[in-house]
Amino acid sequence: MSVGQELTIKNILTEAVKRGASDLHFSVGNNPILRIDDNLLSLDDQPVVTQEFMQELVDFLLVADQKKKLTTNREIVLAYNFDDNLRFKINIFYQRGVLSVSLRYIPFQVPTLQSLKLNPILTDLVKTKNGLIIVSGPFGSGRSTTIASLIEEINQTRKEYIITIEDPIEYIFTNHKSIIEQREVGLDTNSYEEALKYFEEEDGDILFLEEINKPEIIPAVLEIARGSSLVFSTISADSTSNTVARILDMFPDFDQERIR
Repeated sequence: MSVGQELTIKNILTEAVKRGASDLHFSVGNNPILRIDDNLLSLDDQPVVTQEFMQELVDFLLVADQKKKLTTNREIVLAYNFDDNLRFKINIFYQRGVLSVSLRYIPFQVPTLQSLKLNPILTDLVKTKNGLIIVSGPFGSGRSTTIASLIEEINQTRKEYIITIEDPIEYIFTNHKSIIEQREVGLDTNSYEEALKYFEEEDGDILFLEEINKPEIIPAVLEIARGSSLVFSTISADSTSNTVARILDMFPDFDQERIR
């Protein structure tokens, strides 16, 4: 990718952030598209995205191992810093045989509970020393952002050893009163299962597991939560009852009664 093209991309990303866009889409045959307050806005002053531009963008974003993963899986999710204050979660995938790229903005400053205008009762909730706290909601509802603010509240107020297991790492934390170790699946650990296996040996006080999305990890999560550690995680569900149902649905029918 030429210096000029790289500058064009950074300018588009900067414009997206200035306009308050949550997402940016590069799709072949279309102008770049922003999502602002649930509405799509085409950047008609920018060139139409071509296959050549898309390939150069992907080559610029990915290292060799990631390119192999994209070729095999036909999609990949990663986080990328374009500049000191431009960090995005990026989904690269194929549609109709050509590449598409979607980017979601990740602020460098971790939001506080106050800035998100969340219920003050959450301040008391994070004082819990052990157990499992699940934040549920549909995709794009702010689950990861909510948990990031909870972790930052702990980070600002007490001394804890916090370990996160993410794929990819989204918010970057700066240690204040707590020490926060952020582990990315595929980079710092082979899998969620492996990272969970060694969590207690790492002497963690608090665990953030990005998502409970398969039954294999649930026993380890519950075991950690029953011990002396506090566990945060997310599930894609739109209510408390659906959260429980979603967990049960991860197991085969013959095993669901035992899990209940």
